Amino acid sequence: MKDTLFANSLRFLGKEFLGDFVAFPLWWYSKGTLKMIRFVMEKTEQRAYTLSLRIWIKNLFVPMYSQYDLAGRVISFFLRIAVLVYRLIIFVIWFCILLAFLGVWLFGPIAVLYYILYQIFGVTLAL
Repeated sequence: MKDTLFANSLRFLGKEFLGDFVAFPLWWYSKGTLKMIRFVMEKTEQRAYTLSLRIWIKNLFVPMYSQYDLAGRVISFFLRIAVLVYRLIIFVIWFCILLAFLGVWLFGPIAVLYYILYQIFGVTLAL
């Protein structure tokens, strides 16, 4: 028995379009969220590597330019502390930006759905 164009269209509408519409939130909050968390972790590790945080912490008490006298050690220590604080501030700002992206990922679809329902039906949150 041959399928008609109408039957094929209904099948496409039912399986592909509506199926994807139902499967989207499941993917978004399961596999998609795991991919986003992996992305945030990977970018955090890359930024820590780029800023050389481990190296700066490891060499905090090593005098710069082989100045092993007291003045060289004190100057090197405070200079490295200043540079380390600067790099940690950059790292924390970067991490906060990544967490904001993760927050938008998690709460963005919910906010969009809320505003659609608010515009069409006037639904408000009763707190």
